[in-house]
Amino acid sequence: MVAHYRKVLGRIANTPNEPLEKTQTPLAISLTGFKQCVETAYPNPKTRYNVCGYGSKYAHILEMGNASELASLSYTKRQAVIKALSALAKYSGKYKNWVEIRQIHGLMWTDAQAESLAAFEKITSATDNPDTMINWVKGAKRILAPRYFDVIPFGLHAVLRPR
Repeated sequence: MVAHYRKVLGRIANTPNEPLEKTQTPLAISLTGFKQCVETAYPNPKTRYNVCGYGSKYAHILEMGNASELASLSYTKRQAVIKALSALAKYSGKYKNWVEIRQIHGLMWTDAQAESLAAFEKITSATDNPDTMINWVKGAKRILAPRYFDVIPFGLHAVLRPR
């Protein structure tokens, strides 16, 4: 299995004569050197395969600065591509540019929206008893300033809506 990944990684890194996809541009760094760097940084062969593969496939994003195509990817694939591009940006010395691209396009390492909702559900529903949640909300209303408490009813509507 490891030999297979190494073979594929070798093919990915040593393909200077293959035609580029429509959106890709020639990258000004050595993908062979990047492959070697990835092999030392990531012990898991599958992670190395993903980082090298996605790094070479989406390297044009670092060159062009347009990461809008990542929005159409699934959450898992987008995270893998972000990880690969971060590794490639660090290797190529373009990490500051990559940080700017991530900020402009709102790319995050985690799904902040899902995590926020999960945290709110965890806080407000320690048990399945609605009375416990209502008591928590009443206690929060007494403790919190109105500007901080005003968001809680909106969160309750999101959590309590029928699924």
